[in-house]
Amino acid sequence: MLPMHRVVALILPRVVAFDLAIPAQVFGHRDEIDRYAFSVCSEVAGLVPSTTGFAVHAPL
Repeated sequence: MLPMHRVVALILPRVVAFDLAIPAQVFGHRDEIDRYAFSVCSEVAGLVPSTTGFAVHAPL
């Protein structure tokens, strides 16, 4: 078995949903669950607003 790769997307305030959707689709897809561990991070933990009116939760 190959080692799992960790992929982290940095989300900044007013993140564009499409820009976050691309890495989420590529690395967070269920077909890749054994190859990649995908997560998000931000400068500060909590809700990060997007340009489309929803917020993304960035954990500690």
